[in-house]
Amino acid sequence: MSERVTPTLEEERMDKHDSDAQRVLHEQRREVAEQIARELGETEAAPRRTIYKVVKKLGRDEALRFVAKTLSIERAGGLMLPDQSRQRTTGGVFFFLVKTEAPPEITKHIFPKRLPPHLKKKIQPKESEEAKGMTPPAAPEAKPAVPPFAWEDRIDVLAEIAMSERGEVRNVKVTLIGRPGKIREQGQCVVTTMQQKPKLPALPKGLPIPALDQIEPTLFVVYIATRQWRKVEEAIKDAEDLLIVEGVQLLDRRFPATIAVFASNVTTKKLQAAQRKPAPPPLP
Repeated sequence: MSERVTPTLEEERMDKHDSDAQRVLHEQRREVAEQIARELGETEAAPRRTIYKVVKKLGRDEALRFVAKTLSIERAGGLMLPDQSRQRTTGGVFFFLVKTEAPPEITKHIFPKRLPPHLKKKIQPKESEEAKGMTPPAAPEAKPAVPPFAWEDRIDVLAEIAMSERGEVRNVKVTLIGRPGKIREQGQCVVTTMQQKPKLPALPKGLPIPALDQIEPTLFVVYIATRQWRKVEEAIKDAEDLLIVEGVQLLDRRFPATIAVFASNVTTKKLQAAQRKPAPPPLP
């Protein structure tokens, strides 16, 4: 039997009403919160209470919309923490989306800011404004929440800007890190392919995040000078090593679904690590 989502005492007082309609609404919120907690894999009491708050403050449909977006992000590879130390949990992605995309006047009730105990002691109660005979300043007007940029919105945006003033690229570099495909030597050149799976790392706030089924794998056709390939040919036979290709990229008009990469420098992860390893001290 799954654990019931238990709201805080304050929420209990707010939700417990004499009318049957209010009690039914309260139970519906509990059921939706329990469903979301199961989908996110949250079993601890604290995050489950927060999920209940999300359902209560945002409503069932909006809460489930955030669940659907969370699962879509997870299928696309998930989100990393800002320090890139580890990947966010599924529940962590859900709470991150709610914090960053829901209106701040609502999220402040879902995620109240609490001061640590050592700071609470330093804050002394202030004299009331009435005792000072002063009129408290008017609260600033809340800024309307800016809607997020959805991936689907790019179609209208590109239709507007693609044919107008275009910027200019003076220099572009690309770095591919991975395993090469089949190798074909052609004259003084080696040709191989490397395909990028549709997986996104953690992205800055505000960028549109496409769903997994909206991204096509990217195929790179890599052209490497034979003399450069000879430097990594033996090393890359190690299945645990990774090829590192630095170069420039161009779209191939004959093969529009591919990107041609012309290598200017080629190495591998292990060769790179060996070059950085300090030389042993000379014998006495």
